[in-house]
Amino acid sequence: MFLGMGLVALPVTVSVYKQINAQRDLEEEGRHKEGRESLREAKFLGDQDPSFRYTI
Repeated sequence: MFLGMGLVALPVTVSVYKQINAQRDLEEEGRHKEGRESLREAKFLGDQDPSFRYTI
């Protein structure tokens, strides 16, 4: 049962992470085109930092 749940959860997790990363890439590209500075001033945002990317 747990193996089956893992086989379902892994592809879902990977696809969600890819979607989040793609969205952050577009937002960062938009900031660069508009000339706005990166939001790197906030040091303790963790995974909320715009430059953070999920990996597996």
